[in-house]
Amino acid sequence: MFYSDDRVRINVDLIPANSTERLWGESYESELDDLLALQARLARAISRQIRVNIAPLEEKWFDEERSVDPDAYKAYLKGRYYRSLVSYPGLEKASELFERAIAL
Repeated sequence: MFYSDDRVRINVDLIPANSTERLWGESYESELDDLLALQARLARAISRQIRVNIAPLEEKWFDEERSVDPDAYKAYLKGRYYRSLVSYPGLEKASELFERAIAL
């Protein structure tokens, strides 16, 4: 997943575990505040490709309109980065960023 400013792009490839042959791939792009709708589109597309039926309850979840505050999402992603450093200063910074994301 790549993002810049308030846009996000996700590239998806389906490759069998026992091969290097690409079975399917697409690129999806949207505004960052439409990230949840983009994830729903992605889940539907992948489920069609691997021929999985989506349960009615899950389908309902996909149809709900929700948005993401781009600044909250950026703070969340930065928090994940600092958490991955596994250091006390990193965890402190991650905690600050997660709290900012929640506040937003």
